[in-house]
Amino acid sequence: MAMKTLMDTKYFRVEHDPARKLVIMRRTAQGLSVKTLEEERSRDVAIRDLLSVLRAVRGQRFLLDVRAAPGNNDPAVEVVVQKLRLQLRELFTVSVTVVASATGVLQVNRLARERNESMTIFRDEQEAIASLMERALP
Repeated sequence: MAMKTLMDTKYFRVEHDPARKLVIMRRTAQGLSVKTLEEERSRDVAIRDLLSVLRAVRGQRFLLDVRAAPGNNDPAVEVVVQKLRLQLRELFTVSVTVVASATGVLQVNRLARERNESMTIFRDEQEAIASLMERALP
C-alpha cells in the first residue's frame, strides 16, 4: 500500500502507511524561527495541528526526517524543538530520526542528551525504515 499524506504544510509533511504501521514526519526547509508575533502564532498553530494529526496514529512506528530543515541552534528555536520532541516521544515510543549530515547527527544527539534520551539516527531513509520494521510495537 502506498503512503497516504495526512498533512502537508509549510513546516511539516506527514505520511502514513497503515499496513506497516509507519508514520513519516518530514520537516520542510521552512525554519521554526520567527521574527514577529504573527509568525510565532502561525508556527504554534501549525505545531498544534501537527500534534492533532499525529495523535490519530499514535503508537505506530515513527520516522522523523529533518534532512530539509535548516540547521538552527538559536536557543529560542531549540526550546520549541525540545518541547515538540518530548510531545513526539509521548506519542511514538518506536522511532528513528533521519538527518542530512554528520553535523545533523551531532545536533540531534546533543538535543537528545539534553532531554536525557538516546536517539536512533540515520542518514539513509531506507535503512531507517528497515530498522523500524524490525522493531516490535508495544
